[in-house]
Amino acid sequence: MTDPAAVARVTAAMPRGLRLLQRLRPLICPCDRLLAAAPPGARVLDVGCGAGLILGLLADAGRIAEGTGIDAGTAAIAAAATIPAHGRLRFIAQDAAAPWPEGRFDAVLLIDLLHHLRPAAQRAVVAQAAAALAPGGMLIIKDMAVRPRWMATMNRLHDLVMARQWIHQIPGATIASWCHDAGLVPAPVERFQRWWYAHELVTARRP
Repeated sequence: MTDPAAVARVTAAMPRGLRLLQRLRPLICPCDRLLAAAPPGARVLDVGCGAGLILGLLADAGRIAEGTGIDAGTAAIAAAATIPAHGRLRFIAQDAAAPWPEGRFDAVLLIDLLHHLRPAAQRAVVAQAAAALAPGGMLIIKDMAVRPRWMATMNRLHDLVMARQWIHQIPGATIASWCHDAGLVPAPVERFQRWWYAHELVTARRP
């Protein structure tokens, strides 16, 4: 389980409502596994970073050298900018379809992003993330599982309420195949359940 004290430190200066949502997130999302997947000392790009919780926790734990988060939500980015990171983090308000920050990264994160994209754009974003990796870099994709169906339905209802969006879920095996086609070496897909939420984690490394 993610350290509640670390979550409290990272979210301390966020607006109250958003702070509460971020502190509840580790209860339904396997944040601890996402943190463990990031290479130590990495330069990280988090696409669709939201309020920056994962990057903030990585910086708080001293696991990364620097991190860049991009997200289309201006309120989320404003909240992320309050994270105490001693200059190791920066956050940019932009859509995932806009050009990403230049350079190669040791890790690229796509956490609960793909299901918010149009199906026609999902594979292209995975390929773009793969292209942004430095040699030996790690692509980390966490998304909502399509099985069991009742949990997939709960995931869909969650986003209808919270994001007011009809999501487009993709099997983890399909995402892993996209990573392979982009020249990466995927690890076996990992599955997690938190309450009535089902998650799949795809990690893939550039040779």
